[in-house]
Amino acid sequence: MVTVAKFGGKVSANGSRVSNIAEIIRDEQFSAVVISAQGKRHDTDTKITRYIRKGVTDFHGSDSGYRSEVFEIFFQRSTQAAKDLGLNPHILDDVFHQFEILGRKRWESLDMTLDQMEPQGEVVNAVLLDNKLQSLGVNSRLVLPEDIGMYAQGKFREGHAIEGFGPKWGNTLKEMNKDGITPVIPGYYFVLPDGERITLGNGGSDQSGALIARYLGANEYHNFTDVDGIFKADPNVVRRRKPEVISRLSYDVQEESSLGGASVLQPESINPVREAGISVRVRNAFHPERAGTLIVPEVPKNGKKAEIIAHDKGPYAMIEIDQSGIHNQVGYLNAVTGKFLDENFSIDYVATSRKNIYLVVQSKGNRAKINNVRSSLNESGIVPQKSLRVSYGHSLITVVGQDMGTDTEEQRRLSFYIGRAGVKKSIPFNGDHSITYPVPKDKIESLVRNLHARYFPKK
Repeated sequence: MVTVAKFGGKVSANGSRVSNIAEIIRDEQFSAVVISAQGKRHDTDTKITRYIRKGVTDFHGSDSGYRSEVFEIFFQRSTQAAKDLGLNPHILDDVFHQFEILGRKRWESLDMTLDQMEPQGEVVNAVLLDNKLQSLGVNSRLVLPEDIGMYAQGKFREGHAIEGFGPKWGNTLKEMNKDGITPVIPGYYFVLPDGERITLGNGGSDQSGALIARYLGANEYHNFTDVDGIFKADPNVVRRRKPEVISRLSYDVQEESSLGGASVLQPESINPVREAGISVRVRNAFHPERAGTLIVPEVPKNGKKAEIIAHDKGPYAMIEIDQSGIHNQVGYLNAVTGKFLDENFSIDYVATSRKNIYLVVQSKGNRAKINNVRSSLNESGIVPQKSLRVSYGHSLITVVGQDMGTDTEEQRRLSFYIGRAGVKKSIPFNGDHSITYPVPKDKIESLVRNLHARYFPKK
């Protein structure tokens, strides 16, 4: 059986956690391993990537170079991790030297600079893990994306794999497996054909793992986190009766729950394995004996629609247009959304009726854009000022389950529950497998608890 494992930042945040990962790999014998940079060791800690990002951002374009206190933290934490693993810290000398070379070079933009320097955090952890595995008798090998032609394209910070090269570097990894070698690969970045690094955007390490699983022809892709799997609701919100871990989910339900705020896996990260029909298992690296959640192409229907209560605190803004006759105006919705396009401003949700349009957008840092859109709609005559209203301070609550969004009875039921919880007026936004409601931010946590109790009553 071919299995690929990806280990996130929290579960590889220091030497002892990397050691734990090495023992899991030794015991389970994965076909390839992907690792993130050191994440938070505790709630008030800072990810290594954030330190690197701050140092680069502070010094970009200056003549003082990239030597800063935050980089010293990166060096010190990495060196301490090596010591805690019982390894010689000098194994990181080449990684640090390369980091300094990258920092001295004048790159064309801040985004380009970040994409060259940030992935050294992942490289450090890959070097540490590879050396620890070898000390445990595992025949592992450090494999950098640039070593085997893992090519991507696109804008810096938003790279995506070039499909035509996947089978080539996938075959290279397969040949290593035939020779009994376990490749250890840093996540988060690929390389451009001309050699520069490019990061894969949100959930970059998850995307790396999923792409490697796809082109290695894996049967399963194991994504190791610091939680037991995907819960029926956020256990940090529903504390009195801890939500159950879902044993099995479909790709569709997982994707819509992730879009709704259940953030164990980024939505983009599921696509490469989904396209290849590869099962994904979300597991807890601190408790590898637990089964976790298995995500598969389809799950048999069991008559129970709701599977997950997801939420996103936002903040979001709701834009409401109330104007008679718009259903007879061809292209009206396009004219409205075009004003958002002019501001390079994405819309999260849209719902319409014969005289109403409702739009939900992220409001944090976007108030100027919202005001610009509002003014533009007024001045162009598309929406009179009296017909447009903007309200702030919304969060989103989403109930997800098979065919949930197409079941009118389930929508009535959820609307009733939300009304009983004190939310006087809210507009539903339906996906194929989900129903999302904007609600006042101060009610979101109590509403999550309320819906969890209603949909998943105590047995």
